[in-house]
Amino acid sequence: MGGGTHEGDVLPRPISADCPPTWKQKAIVAVAHSILTVIYCMLRDRVPYREMGAGYFDTLDTARIERHHVHRLEQLGYTVVLQPKAAA
Repeated sequence: MGGGTHEGDVLPRPISADCPPTWKQKAIVAVAHSILTVIYCMLRDRVPYREMGAGYFDTLDTARIERHHVHRLEQLGYTVVLQPKAAA
């Protein structure tokens, strides 16, 4: 199947040959939109391209991510207690 991201990348990966034609067209438009958005931001801010990495979005709102995963584990029947990792 096509779409998705490679580990360490933010932009979507190339579309594979076994996707239905309509998926390919939608994927091409999505990739083009991602690239145009990146180019627009680079030109607007006058900065060179910098790959943010796959974990970039995980660092934006850690509290929301914690709540999401705790809620999901509780739905699966687990009791969850989060304790911050001791500083090294």
